[in-house]
Amino acid sequence: MDPNANLTEALELARILFPDREEDTVTDADVLISNGARLAELLLALDGWLVKGGFAPERWNTGRRKAAEDLIASIEVDDTAGVDANEQSCMVLGNVGVETLETLGFDIPQE
Repeated sequence: MDPNANLTEALELARILFPDREEDTVTDADVLISNGARLAELLLALDGWLVKGGFAPERWNTGRRKAAEDLIASIEVDDTAGVDANEQSCMVLGNVGVETLETLGFDIPQE
């Protein structure tokens, strides 16, 4: 299962079924049924993949990865607070979640 290819095809079908321009609207019943059935098949396959622990398509992780990077970049080490950098990093991992960061492509060392 390639979730990236799945999503790409699903989005192409969705754009055919719901085009940006009204004059591009598909009215042929056979095309609508065929594309709708294939879109449903792709959605069910992607859902099955994700439920079994598969990774999400890259397109869906882009915003999440940026948010995690911004959060990590916003952390400032404050030696006067009595909390060292390692402890602050652990607090961030506790708030964001190790699995989330690993899913987004961050390399989290295991102790």
